[in-house]
Amino acid sequence: MGMEWYDRIALRNGGYQSNAVFTVEGLSAETVFEERLIRMLPAFGSVLDAGCGHGEFTLNMSRYAKKLTGFDNSAELLRIARSLHQEAGAPGQVEFVYATTKTELPFSDNAFDLIYDRRGPDVHH
Repeated sequence: MGMEWYDRIALRNGGYQSNAVFTVEGLSAETVFEERLIRMLPAFGSVLDAGCGHGEFTLNMSRYAKKLTGFDNSAELLRIARSLHQEAGAPGQVEFVYATTKTELPFSDNAFDLIYDRRGPDVHH
């Protein structure tokens, strides 16, 4: 899926949102990931959310992080993220950066103490 697809989803849905209804018995993997990340974040100075999408999760995690940078390859999703950030007045230092792994990333080596990817690896053929 290319950047254009993500931009279309962002424009159509206002981010990664849908009308789907899910039923989960027990703890979901998303909940486990979030709980573990919340416990980890305070121990790190600078954190990167790789593929932050529309930024909702990034902003939620910013309450626990000293400095959090979200990057994504969709300009439209980042526009939504910046708008949500402005509306929420999210605490902590949060920055959203346009970047793609197809080119050199705009971060210096060792810029982050922790990097996470909420959605897991994505394979492109």
